[in-house]
Amino acid sequence: MKKIGFILIIVCCLAVAAPFESNGTPEDLMSAAGVQAFKQDLKAPGFELPDLNGKNVSLKDSRGKVVMLFFYATW
Repeated sequence: MKKIGFILIIVCCLAVAAPFESNGTPEDLMSAAGVQAFKQDLKAPGFELPDLNGKNVSLKDSRGKVVMLFFYATW
């Protein structure tokens, strides 16, 4: 049973990787994967959220810095 599972995993990996084996440009690969190309001039909308201490923090305050946002929801 383990051997069949291992073979199935290998076959799935090859099936996923097969479309990306071309020598195309990164844009071609992204298009083939259904991913939209990144636009350099795209800017995040301005917004303000409270931090853990209740102080409002604006995205504009972090201009030029790397910002990581975590959004969490329970459904």
